[in-house]
Amino acid sequence: MSRRIRRVTASILTACGLLAIGSVVPDGVARADSAVTTPLPPLTCGKPIHPRIPNCTVTAAYWRNHPESWSRVESITLGQVSYDQVQLLTILDHPPRRNGLVQLAHQLIAAKLNVMLGAEPPAEVAAAITRADALIGSLVVLPIGSDNLPLCRVWPLVSTLRLFNEGFIGPGRCPHAGGITPASSPTWGALKTIYR
Repeated sequence: MSRRIRRVTASILTACGLLAIGSVVPDGVARADSAVTTPLPPLTCGKPIHPRIPNCTVTAAYWRNHPESWSRVESITLGQVSYDQVQLLTILDHPPRRNGLVQLAHQLIAAKLNVMLGAEPPAEVAAAITRADALIGSLVVLPIGSDNLPLCRVWPLVSTLRLFNEGFIGPGRCPHAGGITPASSPTWGALKTIYR
């Protein structure tokens, strides 16, 4: 590969944010301003990779137990009612028992959080989210409110959203808890637990 082609390739990759100073272009071709010749893993074209926006999902239980991962979400609307983070965590902590509205809310909260933080839902999941909001309407979820829906009315939507959140349909489940970037930097102890 000629020196000019190497420089042009390095310039293009740097301009697109795919190559940092001191790194190399594919196949071990060094940047013009670097002596490093170690090859990088292969680059793929497509959407820009952003570490805070993963295209994967986690479960309602994950969101309930990791409120620090809600870094950019202050409120979510379920049906026509908006809930803040404290209210949403209260709903996620509330046992569903035989209340279909609570079961639907658990999966809908998780699905919306997954989508808001980068997961791309397939058409059937996007449609289920829209239908769930329409079904909930102005009902207020326990324990914030006292409304209920029969399980038989919500079960198909709950199932679709649960399959999305658990990674069986859509982009798939995040491989580990580090898949969702928290608002603050993790401690060394938290990082060690990921790799044990």
